[in-house]
Amino acid sequence: MNFKKIMTLTVLGVIISSTTQVFAVSSSKLNTKRIYGSDRYETSIKISKEGWDKSSCAVICRGDNFADAICSVPLAKKYNAPILLIKENKISKETKDELERLNAEKVFIIGGEGVISKSTEGEVKSIKSVKEISRFGGRDRYETSRIVAKDVGCKGEIVLTSGAAPADALSISPIAANKNMPIILTSKDKKPVQQYLKDNKVNKSFIIGGEACVSKEIESVAPNVERIYGKDRFETNQKIIERFSDTLNFKKVYMALGQSDRGTEFADALTASTLASKDNSPMILIYKDIYGETEKLIKSKLSKDSTIVVFGGEKLIPENIVDKLANLKTSNQENTNKNNDKKGSSSSGGSSGGGSSKSDEIKYTVSMQPSFPGSFTYDLKVTKDKDSKNITGYKLVYDEKVIAEDTDNNGVVRPLTIFFGDDVDKSKFKILKDGKEIKFNGLNK
Repeated sequence: MNFKKIMTLTVLGVIISSTTQVFAVSSSKLNTKRIYGSDRYETSIKISKEGWDKSSCAVICRGDNFADAICSVPLAKKYNAPILLIKENKISKETKDELERLNAEKVFIIGGEGVISKSTEGEVKSIKSVKEISRFGGRDRYETSRIVAKDVGCKGEIVLTSGAAPADALSISPIAANKNMPIILTSKDKKPVQQYLKDNKVNKSFIIGGEACVSKEIESVAPNVERIYGKDRFETNQKIIERFSDTLNFKKVYMALGQSDRGTEFADALTASTLASKDNSPMILIYKDIYGETEKLIKSKLSKDSTIVVFGGEKLIPENIVDKLANLKTSNQENTNKNNDKKGSSSSGGSSGGGSSKSDEIKYTVSMQPSFPGSFTYDLKVTKDKDSKNITGYKLVYDEKVIAEDTDNNGVVRPLTIFFGDDVDKSKFKILKDGKEIKFNGLNK
């Protein structure tokens, strides 16, 4: 095996564990992934790293100011930029480092100096990569939303939502961003909305929230209104996903808190919306559990290739909640499988005459052993259980990308032992043979 192949496969080591669970991924359970930090500020950095290798632009918002930040998701989408959260009078070293890593030349600051201080703006200016700063801030959140909307531009469709209770906007923000729809915050005063409509050619208005949130007066001045709302933010979330389900991509589904015991939780869902808009994926809002109708809707759209991406650790979003979506097998499917198994094992001769029973499926095992005594590499090979033959020419895939390939067709790859950790994301690992995913019984070491 050549040196180039060994080095390529070092990446593989990150995702392989010495337990049998690595390759024993059930066909009925989806891949899952968690992205989170110690707080909302670190989480926004991790989301930035997940979605962007480099970006010439970045958006900065207050981490505790929901209203200004929610309008910035379409802006971030327009400039293919992440949203980084900061405190009023301080930008952390980690956030500065992230702007440097991105090589961000232009930074958008959302909010006036009463929201993000002048001194903080000065700190941003001092970052080596930053060459330009644009501050979008008005007298209040309503004017700020219109200033942001002006830069986003209007292609005929807009979102109108409450500036006093904008939680519903979390559900629509990734969709609005993907469809280039600016988000306008509304109050009881309809004149600012009228002025915006006068200045822009709008032919469709999505009002998010009931009449207690966005009044009939606002609705009366908006053209071609479609109001989407539920009894609370979680039913509204379900109705928004349902409304746009034909255009959404369910290969990735994002999940974040919409509420906690402390009240509205917006930060993770907000910064994650930038990722969701890149993938045109839905954002599920939860609190202690998944809203039942949302669970049904999402499950009807998922496929075996879908991934559930969770924002927040297990203390915030327990694994059993994630498993509700990740486990695709329903009781009906289980009954169907049982009936099929009975048919395959009948006295008339089993599965002969067409198809194959579950017991006839080809099974594979992955085995590893040190390349030589004291070696820092393992020799890894895949064996067909039926005849103990090694397979060759397979591809190693991580996060939907081919990271290595058995190009010399000897059936052996050689990852480094130092990467066989217990804290790796096993769900991202796949092996493909002739374009088809291979399922493994386990890992023998």
